[in-house]
Amino acid sequence: MITWNEMLIQVLAGFVGTYAFSLTYSVSPRHFFFAGLTGGIGWAAYIVCFKIFGFGAVISNFISTLFIATSARCFAVWRRCPSMIFLIPGLFPIVPGAGIYWSFYYLFVNNLDKSLEFGLLAIKSRDIFTCEDDGGVVVALFKRLKRVAHSLQYGLSTEVRAADTNTYYYLCL
Repeated sequence: MITWNEMLIQVLAGFVGTYAFSLTYSVSPRHFFFAGLTGGIGWAAYIVCFKIFGFGAVISNFISTLFIATSARCFAVWRRCPSMIFLIPGLFPIVPGAGIYWSFYYLFVNNLDKSLEFGLLAIKSRDIFTCEDDGGVVVALFKRLKRVAHSLQYGLSTEVRAADTNTYYYLCL
């Protein structure tokens, strides 16, 4: 079980790490604090899920990525800037770099079972980020389908209907 002091130190470390990474990512100085806050929120969600609720690393990564994406979107709307300014640095604390490191370490010391274990964990965590990105694509496709239905129902211009209808047929295949 993790104590509140340890959790606070880890969340502050996530904040400082994200703040420092946003320097490297060339974020505008007026957004440094909120980029750091996004990383701190994500790491806090990961720690709560992994240490307190006892979820696995992959599920904890998924839930913390949801928190990061939501906070990045909220900060982007509030600060009137692109959400990538907060999203990319915010993902920094939960990237599975340690899993990749330990996977190759155990591969080189010829412990293949441990290498496979850490490698699969890193791949699963990487797939969580891919699913989050694909989730954004799915939302965009549903918005596009809604526009297709609207254009077919109300008879908008022929060019718009043709382009949207082709998109509709492509998505239904």
